Amino acid sequence: SARCNLSCQYCERESWKRGDKEPEQDLLPEVWEAVKARFLPFVRGVELSGLGEPTIAPLFPLVAKGILAAGKTLYFPTNGHY
Repeated sequence: SARCNLSCQYCERESWKRGDKEPEQDLLPEVWEAVKARFLPFVRGVELSGLGEPTIAPLFPLVAKGILAAGKTLYFPTNGHY
């Protein structure tokens, strides 16, 4: 996800505010369903990361539940701030 609840000056996301780069888009439900069907059976775990805070992405609860329900390990880096 490209969403973040912090505004660190050194972060690449700051270039979006200046218009230097297009922001990353959030994961679409249909993309998640396609990836889940094609790849989830063949992996031991999944890391949810991007250029932001993954836990505030709109689909994070759905995706996390899907990964755990499939018996896979879920990894996600977080800044721990809400």
